Amino acid sequence: MKHRVALRAVALAVVASLALCSGAVAACPGGPAAYGAVVHGPVLAIPDAGSLCLAQGSSQSDWIEVKLVDAGDNYPLLMAAAFGKDASCTVGVDGLAACEIEGRPLAEALSDPAVIATSGSWRCQATASTGACLSRDQPSSALAALSKTVGAALSQATP
Repeated sequence: MKHRVALRAVALAVVASLALCSGAVAACPGGPAAYGAVVHGPVLAIPDAGSLCLAQGSSQSDWIEVKLVDAGDNYPLLMAAAFGKDASCTVGVDGLAACEIEGRPLAEALSDPAVIATSGSWRCQATASTGACLSRDQPSSALAALSKTVGAALSQATP
């Protein structure tokens, strides 16, 4: 029984740390924006290089996804251009959104030399369908916490 509790603690720590470290989400919990909708909100997650999650309320379940007309394959560039900034997006009948980030067309922001230079400050690891980015300046304290939690759980599991 003690081993089972310790293994659950390890599994929970791994899942929590991956969520904290990734900066990327599998999908926006609130689902896709409706066709023809105009949505506004801060960009709080970027699931992949072709979509944004815009907050529509204080709960994560209120984050809606917009698929981008200006989608590319450069995840760090999109992170630099949009993450943490206010967006306004118009979703077309094809489901793709034209977005402005802080009043500026996203396509313009993606080609801005300053944004391109800033994108180099994101380190990303590509996965099957999404990238995980952390700012190079961000400490890896979540990984250190994971290591500590796993070590503690394993020491409790040892008879």
